[in-house]
Amino acid sequence: MEKDKNEILTKYSFMFQDFCDYILDVDMEAEEYVRVQNKSKLHTIVNEGMGAIKELYKFAKPHFLRQEDSEYIEAMFNRGDVVEKARSGVVESREFLLKDFSDQCRWKRIVFYYRIEQEKPHIILAVTDITKMKKKEELDLLQQQYLYAAVFNIYPLVASIDVTNNKFSTIRFEEYTQKQSGKIEMSLDEVIELAVSQIHPDDVEGFLNKFSRKKQEEAFLDGAAQIYYEFRFLGVDGKYHWGSLLSTRIFNQYDDELCQITFGRYMDDEKQTEQNLRDALYTAEEASNAKSDFLSNMSHEIRTPMNAIIGMTELAKTSDDMTYVRECIGKIENSAQYLLTLINDILDMSKIEHNQVILSNEIFCLEELVSNIYTIIEPQARSKNIHFKIKERGITVRYYYGDTLRVKQILINLLSNALKFTDKGGTVQLKIIETHKNEDSVFLGFIVKDTGIGMSPEFLEKMYQPFVQERNDRKRNKSGTGLGLSIAKNLVGLMDGHMQVESKLGVGTKFQVELKLKIATKEEEERKEKTQKPLENVMYDGKRVLLVEDNELNQEIAVALLEKKHILVECASDGQEAIEMFKTKEPYDLILMDIMMPVKDGLEATKEIRSIPSRYARNVPIVAMSANAFSTDIAKSLAHGMNDHLVKPINIKHLNEILDKYLRSK
Repeated sequence: MEKDKNEILTKYSFMFQDFCDYILDVDMEAEEYVRVQNKSKLHTIVNEGMGAIKELYKFAKPHFLRQEDSEYIEAMFNRGDVVEKARSGVVESREFLLKDFSDQCRWKRIVFYYRIEQEKPHIILAVTDITKMKKKEELDLLQQQYLYAAVFNIYPLVASIDVTNNKFSTIRFEEYTQKQSGKIEMSLDEVIELAVSQIHPDDVEGFLNKFSRKKQEEAFLDGAAQIYYEFRFLGVDGKYHWGSLLSTRIFNQYDDELCQITFGRYMDDEKQTEQNLRDALYTAEEASNAKSDFLSNMSHEIRTPMNAIIGMTELAKTSDDMTYVRECIGKIENSAQYLLTLINDILDMSKIEHNQVILSNEIFCLEELVSNIYTIIEPQARSKNIHFKIKERGITVRYYYGDTLRVKQILINLLSNALKFTDKGGTVQLKIIETHKNEDSVFLGFIVKDTGIGMSPEFLEKMYQPFVQERNDRKRNKSGTGLGLSIAKNLVGLMDGHMQVESKLGVGTKFQVELKLKIATKEEEERKEKTQKPLENVMYDGKRVLLVEDNELNQEIAVALLEKKHILVECASDGQEAIEMFKTKEPYDLILMDIMMPVKDGLEATKEIRSIPSRYARNVPIVAMSANAFSTDIAKSLAHGMNDHLVKPINIKHLNEILDKYLRSK
């Protein structure tokens, strides 16, 4: 046996030099084998030595993990085939998946050398363990699959292009909204011609400047690594879509042919995102410009009445003419009211943006609403020599349920704009019509029409945006916040109404508002008429009010207004003092409580008063008197035990309503 091994080592020593683990020399005539182990290799399933072929196969068969491998080995020992292959000197190679003695899976490559030795057919099996190589191949294949998956996920078109030989071949191609099966092979010139027929006419020139054969050759020969172009193309759905092509040169070490791989992808989503970003940027810039204009306008709008207030105050202080002093006070009052309107517009817009507008649903008389609007607008129109009139048509109902203050605000905003942009001698008209009537509701149309300077079509598209004002020479000197139309539009929407506009430069503007209002019943009308009475002259002799206010000037104003109503007023400067006075003084009929105060604020003071275990503490009316005007502020006041909320600066009408509600003898 040792002699046979040495002979085998001598004959096939070249196989041991680099790769072979062991050698089997199979003598098909004697049906025996001799095995020689390469001492530097491991992972064997056949022991070194010699034996019968049948025993070898029987021993090795369970180690084959694939049926086809086992069948191949069994067929290999067919003597007739071996003799024929041996005479021809055939060499075969095959890879097998085996399980070694430690139950580890191993890959083996076996090279079969068929030989005639001493007129006997032999098979020399050179066995090599290639497990590491196979694992590396599998890892490389897996990584390649990941790469292909990533590329194919992004690029529906992957093509191989030979610019030199005018060849085009797709590796992957999926048409927009429709998969294309099979491989496409065409000349590059044909592909370019076909592409040009599908590309948007405006993009054809740019495409050819990048991807014509000539331009591709020039670009790559000049050293360009890639060629890229974005364009619009006609999809199978008959619509134009955005796409891009990216070509990368592939260098061939065997010849100078100019080859490349080209990737194509769809870009509709990216282009839409880009457009959205551009639109967002434009909108942000417009908003920024609008707010800048707003701040600039506000500086002018606030300083103008403030100048009048300060100037008229100085003039009134130095004059002994009471008639002139009263004129100054009247102008101061008008300027203050204008300032308050500016502040209210800003607050209303903030309320709308934060969904904090709460609509009331109280009975109101349309005649009174119209009368109030006429009282406000007519003097302004007369001062500008503008003809102002109100017309009613087909009105069958007097009393409605709704938020009369907000309805009036909408109409005042529209009418004020109409007056502002109508020149001397022009006309402003409010027409009220009953458009439709149901059993319990009415649709009222309010039409505000003027013969003013009108609006451009471009401005009509954005006129409801906050702070936006049209810029032209005729409107340059027109003041305002740019919030009136936005507020009116949003209030109409909150009332589930509709608002339309027609306007033409140099001709005028017409706004039409339609609101659905619930009809008040006859009983409700009669009750409203009975309860209506002028409150200005109602006195409250003997009623006691605790005024809680930390600002001395506000305290002085409130005391004066209350004492005019014959009310006995006692004052506290903070919440803690109010609590002490409530506990120690005679009972009060009403408490007017400021919110933001030192030591203890009005909310905490109210909460503590309500916690006192007495019927008086539980039932005494407490009304917030605060500059905090948002719905959240009002809700917070009520949640802390207050009965009502009176907004500063004090509106005399609202104050009278509060006093009548809580002090009038039942």
